Order: sequence, then C-alpha cells, then structure tokens
Amino acid sequence: MPIKLYCDVDEQGNIITVLAGETILPDREYDYFFTLESWDEVENISLYKVENDQLVFK
Repeated sequence: MPIKLYCDVDEQGNIITVLAGETILPDREYDYFFTLESWDEVENISLYKVENDQLVFK
C-alpha cells in the first residue's frame, strides 16, 4: 500500500515537519504532499529535501 507523506519545508526546501502513513488523514494543511512506495524515504527523511515541487535526495 502506498505511503502518504505530508510535509512542511523551510526556505531552502529542507523538510521541517512530516506526517506520514498508509491511511492517514492530515490534521491541517501542509506545504507538500507525496505518495511513496516504501517506508525507506520516510525513515531517512533527513536525507531528502523538496526541490522544484519534488522530493529529492540532498
């Protein structure tokens, strides 16, 4: 089942707040939403940032 990832970012695109889960509903509006195939990216979120509206490896 795909993982839903909601996140907020700072001015440089670094992820500062994350909400993730398979059947999760956001509790508020987040800057970005992504659908992921595995938990690897969520578990290592500090290695990623948002650039050009995409989740990318730093």
